[in-house]
Amino acid sequence: MWYALDAGIVGVGIWTLLQWLYTTRRKSHTTQLRGPPSESFLYGVGKRILSAEDSGAIYEAWAQEYGPVYAAPSTPLGSKKIILCDPKAIAHAKVFRPGRWLEDGKGGIPAKAKELQGHRHLLTFMDGPRVCLGKNFVVTELKVVLVVLVKNFVFELRDAVDSKIEIGRGLLPRPKLAGEVGCKLPLRVRPLLGEIANDQGGVVSCSVEFSMYIFSRETTF
Repeated sequence: MWYALDAGIVGVGIWTLLQWLYTTRRKSHTTQLRGPPSESFLYGVGKRILSAEDSGAIYEAWAQEYGPVYAAPSTPLGSKKIILCDPKAIAHAKVFRPGRWLEDGKGGIPAKAKELQGHRHLLTFMDGPRVCLGKNFVVTELKVVLVVLVKNFVFELRDAVDSKIEIGRGLLPRPKLAGEVGCKLPLRVRPLLGEIANDQGGVVSCSVEFSMYIFSRETTF
C-alpha cells in the first residue's frame, strides 16, 4: 500500500513539473519581441521612423518584405509599436512552438537576441508583463507635483496667445515653441493670488483672470 502511495506521489510530482515547464515555455512564447530589423536594440525603429522624411515608404517596404504591418499605439509614452513576423529575428514566428526558447541554432533564438541581459533576453522596461514597477510610482509623484504647481502658479507661453507650437523630432515626438533650437517650450511663471489686501477697502476677492495681470514679477525658464 505504501509503495503504491509513494509511486502515486512521484507520478503526480513529475506530471506537475512537466506542466510547469510547458507553461513557462508557453509564457515565453507569448511575450516574444517581434519587429522589423534594427541596428539598435535600445531604441528599436522609433528613431528611424521619426527622423525619416517619408515614414509611409518605410512601412510599405516592410509590408512587401515581411507581410502585413501593424502599428499598436498602446505604449506608455504614446509612441507606436511595430508588430510583424520578422524571419530575421525569429524563424517561423507564426508557428506556435514554445520549445524554441530551449533550442539553439537554426529555428531557435538567434545569438544576437541572446546578447540582451535579463530574463529570457527580453527588453521590456517600459511595456509588457515585466514592466518596471518604479515607473508607475514616478508617474504618480509627477501628478502630485503638477497639482501643487497648477494650484499655486499661473503658467503661460512666452508669446501668450500668439505662440506657435511645433513638433520636435527626436527619440519621441515632443512639443516645441517655434523659433527655439531643440525641443524647448519656455513658460512664464507667476504666483497665483486669490485675495488682495487693500488698506482702504479691506480684503477684496478677485478672480483668477484679474490676478494673472496684477503681478509684475515674472520668471522665465
